Amino acid sequence: MNDASNSLCQRILEKCQQQRWYGPDMYIPDQLQSNLEDGGTMFWYDRDGKQYPINRRTDTDKIPTVWAFEYAPITEERLQIVEQNLGFSLPPLLHAIYSRLANGGFGPGYGLSSLTNTSLSSKRQARFVDFSVFERQTPEAKHIMIPGYVWPNNFFCLCHWGCAIYSYLDIQTGRVFREAYYGDNQYGFECEALSLEAWFELWLAKGIHMFDL
Repeated sequence: MNDASNSLCQRILEKCQQQRWYGPDMYIPDQLQSNLEDGGTMFWYDRDGKQYPINRRTDTDKIPTVWAFEYAPITEERLQIVEQNLGFSLPPLLHAIYSRLANGGFGPGYGLSSLTNTSLSSKRQARFVDFSVFERQTPEAKHIMIPGYVWPNNFFCLCHWGCAIYSYLDIQTGRVFREAYYGDNQYGFECEALSLEAWFELWLAKGIHMFDL
């Protein structure tokens, strides 16, 4: 683990400690409360399935949020097997996060993808293509569109946002893309961050939200 990865892992852990939350951002009680209209109620569930109603008057500090990551770190042996199945190695930062902090389940959206569900790395059974070819075809476009019957090679799913929207790491370039279905059997990709480190730095600074782009 290099110094930069070690430092970022430590800051991720400190963020979780400070906010008293080690799970997906979508389920933070304070965030659920902030999205409610007056008179509305939403239910939050702990890891044992116990239900807690949340409304505008709820003191969310009294909700028993979790004090540890839900999933244990993945072993080096298992990580090597996962990388073999993926067909590529994870960058040092992801390697450090999965082997030191947790096997996903925390962070942006519905949480960093678990490596026990590696199908998300190539979500669709499709012909793999070089994503840069489509970028060169429309260099000024905000969204890079690809047909629904192909899929970018070496894209790793970072997290799910709901509504069939995902964030992917392009292993080749190190950039992070937000992907969504745009109809007419096409998928659109928009650059979300120029590097994985920048993506996590954004999350550490102010969080990342589904409709940021």
